[in-house]
Amino acid sequence: MLLGVTGQIGAGKSSVANLLAKKGATIVDADKIGKQVTGSAAVLRKLVSTWDDSILTRSGKLRPSRLAELVFNDPSGKELERFNAIIRAPLGKAVSRELRLAEKLMMSRKTVVPVVLDAALLPDWDISAKMDLIILVSATREVRLKRLVQRGMQASDAKARMSRQSSLKRYREISDVEISNNSSAADLEAKVDSLWKRRIAPLL
Repeated sequence: MLLGVTGQIGAGKSSVANLLAKKGATIVDADKIGKQVTGSAAVLRKLVSTWDDSILTRSGKLRPSRLAELVFNDPSGKELERFNAIIRAPLGKAVSRELRLAEKLMMSRKTVVPVVLDAALLPDWDISAKMDLIILVSATREVRLKRLVQRGMQASDAKARMSRQSSLKRYREISDVEISNNSSAADLEAKVDSLWKRRIAPLL
């Protein structure tokens, strides 16, 4: 069973994925995979040729903060398009590979558990059609901004990233169920428990 957990930045999709993991689900974290792919030698060469070596540290590793500054602070959105053009194919292959490995691991177990893809970009990927259930985690813009600032992100950077993401309407178009996450951690856990009992457990 494949579940997708998606949502705009700061909404709490990873929190929902972590709660599902506590119930035994296997998590495939697209953000984590994305960082690995972006820092790989082949992709790094393309990024440097597209921009410059200011995105690298002295030791030749990626400076994520500098790359994010170049990509997300462009009002036209063209820099983000250039970045996506470079990363889309290798990231898609890496995510698909990790999902296959997770499914094999799941099938080897006596207890059936869902495989959960935690991915903000799910609305943009064809792989969304393979999901048995897609869970959208949503929150108001004010709540999301507050969370991002609390994580240490500058408000201007947070707003820039938020403005580059798909609309909530687009997320809703590909989702089967929505969890509103504007309250406490306890409230979110209760909603995930309810979702597990109503929509996930019957499919296992």
